[in-house]
Amino acid sequence: MLTFGVLMVTCGRLADTFGRRRIFFLGLFIFGMSSLVGGLSDSAGILIGARVIQGAATLLWPSIIGII
Repeated sequence: MLTFGVLMVTCGRLADTFGRRRIFFLGLFIFGMSSLVGGLSDSAGILIGARVIQGAATLLWPSIIGII
């Protein structure tokens, strides 16, 4: 949650600068890949790292709000 909260404003600015659709699909890709890594992890460290990256995939939320 901390990673999500900190990056929300920055990702919103990126969505305004580079386009909401492009940033949305980039965030979707990052979230999907980190979900795959987390699902296939065999240690707690890898799972925690994947969850942190999922939190960093906040590129989705400002883009969704802007697209709607």
